[in-house]
Amino acid sequence: MPTVTRAANAHTTVVTGWTNPSNAYQTTGDNIYATAKAAAAATISGDFGFPDVGAYDPWTSNALRDGSTVSVAYGNGYWVTVGAGGMLSYTTSPNGTWTNNDQGFSDFYGVAYGNGYWVAVGITGTLYYKATDPTGAWTSNTQGSSDLYAVAYADGYWVAVGITGKLWYKATDPTGAWTSNTSGSSDFYAVAYGNGYWVAVGSGGALYWSTTATGPVALPNNAQITAVRIIAEVGMDITGSTVGVQGRVSGANSGTETTKTTTTEEQITATLGTVTLADARSASAIIKGRLRITAP
Repeated sequence: MPTVTRAANAHTTVVTGWTNPSNAYQTTGDNIYATAKAAAAATISGDFGFPDVGAYDPWTSNALRDGSTVSVAYGNGYWVTVGAGGMLSYTTSPNGTWTNNDQGFSDFYGVAYGNGYWVAVGITGTLYYKATDPTGAWTSNTQGSSDLYAVAYADGYWVAVGITGKLWYKATDPTGAWTSNTSGSSDFYAVAYGNGYWVAVGSGGALYWSTTATGPVALPNNAQITAVRIIAEVGMDITGSTVGVQGRVSGANSGTETTKTTTTEEQITATLGTVTLADARSASAIIKGRLRITAP
């Protein structure tokens, strides 16, 4: 492996591996190079020359078969690539031979490994998974009908993102039905988790984030809500003001509207009349709070 430490003057020996640059000259026969102008004034090692480069190791081509390969991932001792027309290849070392293991005929756009599973996603909701290693047959588990461009696993969840804000998640393993959690309408091209946050990015500068993969927690049919708590936003000027909250759904006003005169940003609770959900949806879609700030 060729290495380079410094292009320097005649007082410094440079590790072999250089070729003579166009603006330098060779001062001895041992691959010592220096620019002509600086060499005339140099008195000690390191006076001049080219910047430190350090050791390097060039990338080596190891072309796969014909076809568009669009995503690669590593996990559990294997490298896996996916691409057009169900293309899937794997190897234990990227500098060796790759084994072709195509799955179906749909285009794959993303692949990831996590929690003992490999997952590949692609066109029109295509999703395949395989436990432990990428060898053999994968299981098809299509989710919806929209293109999925990326997938990731972290914090106990699988998350797949795609066209027009499509986002799907599944706890623990990729088997069975995933839950849809569409966010906005921009196309998502990538998703990642780190430092307590999920982040998805896409077209038109779109960026969405969440501290959980699930978003609002869904409530079952006939669930009942009897109270809502609201915390004033940080930085909201409510000093000496009256802050109130009341429900915004039918029947909520039969409860007690709570108001408070406060000089700090505090939590207040509004006790509502019992609200029964007619269908399953997130609590935030059913109960909304309204802060009212009035002069004292």
